Amino acid sequence: MIDFDSSEKLPYANITFLKVNKGNYSKEDGSFKLTLPNKDLITDSLLISFVGYPSKKISVKSLLNNHRTIKLKKDNQVLDEVILNVKKAKYSSTKSLSVKHKGLYASSEPFGNETITFIENEKNKKGKITNVELNFKANKRENIKTYKAYFRVKFYELDSITKAPGKLLSYDDIIIKPENKTQKVKVDLEDNFILFPKNGVFVGLEVIKPSSVTVNSSMYVVAPAITKSHTETPLSWYRYRGKNWFLNDRKSPFKKKFYTSNYVSIDVKYIK
Repeated sequence: MIDFDSSEKLPYANITFLKVNKGNYSKEDGSFKLTLPNKDLITDSLLISFVGYPSKKISVKSLLNNHRTIKLKKDNQVLDEVILNVKKAKYSSTKSLSVKHKGLYASSEPFGNETITFIENEKNKKGKITNVELNFKANKRENIKTYKAYFRVKFYELDSITKAPGKLLSYDDIIIKPENKTQKVKVDLEDNFILFPKNGVFVGLEVIKPSSVTVNSSMYVVAPAITKSHTETPLSWYRYRGKNWFLNDRKSPFKKKFYTSNYVSIDVKYIK
């Protein structure tokens, strides 16, 4: 898996079957291996996705017994214009924003899952995101397989019509590699020039399988676990390896009156 123009290797790109939720990540050298779950999927296609690149569909048959190099081509002209405007603007002092919650708990998501949480823009003014803070909990289980996980951070605009996640607001591949302990991880985004839209932002967290990890169990948890929050309204969406988004409108198993989402906070600077 490489960049079409530069031939740069693309680590941790998503590869998944379209008909079933089975897939894998490319390794740090861009290579990948994917096992065919059953013979019926020989007529299926693979969805290839990576931050900052349009998704690509490739037939399974074309890859059988074929060491093919897959090339992805960037198409970020529109986002470049947005970033340029963010760079040029002058900003006020920093303000911290977070999910208004009714209690926190730890939860493990499977590899390939991406969950996003909406953070409201209280001032209804444009700005830029300068930091994101994520909370993790140590995850150690005696009776179930536990695998180390990385996490990819993404930012999406709110579609004003559908209220669903819209376009990406950053093409930077932001991957964090936390230790398996209870901790707060703060990511400095001052120089990433990520727009904070007037109508708010979705902050995404995708669970990445490190190249060194081999999953040999269908029942497992990842370490560390993501800190979840209880909210009065559904603020979260989820998807698997770049496929379609779904609103997470299921109630919490712990507090029946509330919904759940990732607990995240961001620092923003508003345009003067």
